[in-house]
Amino acid sequence: MATSSTETLRIIEAGAERAIVQELKIMQQQVLALCPSLNIEDRAYADGLLLKLDRLIGDQLVLPQRGSARPAQGARATEDVATRDACDAAEPVSAVA
Repeated sequence: MATSSTETLRIIEAGAERAIVQELKIMQQQVLALCPSLNIEDRAYADGLLLKLDRLIGDQLVLPQRGSARPAQGARATEDVATRDACDAAEPVSAVA
């Protein structure tokens, strides 16, 4: 049976594909807020979801390249890269389910 945290992560993931950058950043913050209370399996899912949200943000951002006539494609914002492995930095949770 799925926990409420798992369901919350799934709802966030379902809405991510059609979200704009501002919404994706809010979703990242929601996932990060859940991390301390997640069990090991949900924490792994949350880490993957953070990577997905980061990729979706990067897909929407195009940063100009200096000295190049060709635009950058799929450029990632450096501020969003810090969210990777953020759940791993959260306090450890015991494996008791």
